[in-house]
Amino acid sequence: MRREGSKLRSFQLLQCVLGRN
Repeated sequence: MRREGSKLRSFQLLQCVLGRN
């Protein structure tokens, strides 16, 4: 359960950075 949350958070962060770039 914790691993999924970590992956989801990483994905969200990546999307934010991609949108900013």
